[in-house]
Amino acid sequence: MIRGPFLAALLLLAPFAPAGAQRADTIRLSVGDALTRVLRESDEIRIGMAQLDVTEAQVTQARAAGLPALNLRGSYTQQTRNARATIVSGSIFGQNYTWVSTLALTQPIFQGGRIFAGMRAANDAREASRQTLAETRSRLTLQSYTAYLDAILARQLVEIQEGNAALADARLAQVQQLERAGRASRYDLLKARVDRANLEPALLQARSDRELADIALKQLLNLPGDAPLLLTSELDTTALRGAVTAIV
Repeated sequence: MIRGPFLAALLLLAPFAPAGAQRADTIRLSVGDALTRVLRESDEIRIGMAQLDVTEAQVTQARAAGLPALNLRGSYTQQTRNARATIVSGSIFGQNYTWVSTLALTQPIFQGGRIFAGMRAANDAREASRQTLAETRSRLTLQSYTAYLDAILARQLVEIQEGNAALADARLAQVQQLERAGRASRYDLLKARVDRANLEPALLQARSDRELADIALKQLLNLPGDAPLLLTSELDTTALRGAVTAIV
């Protein structure tokens, strides 16, 4: 039976459990890691690779239909009592032990082009599976790169909106001091408060967009939904500006 003081000690120690054990570890992710992971963990790519294996087996099966086949069969029979052998002693007939072996070699010669048509269809199916797998890899690579850049952009927009809100808070505090000192009117104070309040919807929208961008990236990469993301790559604005200039 647990005594009262011991139970109280357990209750006191319970709240001091490490908080890190209750939440997932932060995932450090670069753009290269994202591209590598989507090519390794994507269910679509796994399905495409499985389909390619199926078509490879179909090609092997179609080729085997035109190859010679060698079949060997054997059987063994034993008689514990043979009436014929007891009558005719020493005869080769009516033996107690019988072995039968059959060796058959078959080679398809002419089947109206069915074998070649099957091989051609199997090769076409395999090539289609290869093209589909390559297209899936290219599409997922582009989607991963785009999702990663969207997440970076969403973070930068949050930083911009938080910076604007911080400036508005500083401006509001300054106007409040000036108003208390008699150097600013109540209208100036009201205007500063309205300007700060007008920034709140944009800040909330930026944070919501950041959460949605993280969710989209996690779903694409099969990452845990509750794990925080730390994106280690940055936007190369110089290269981006050069690419835009080249396009224009």
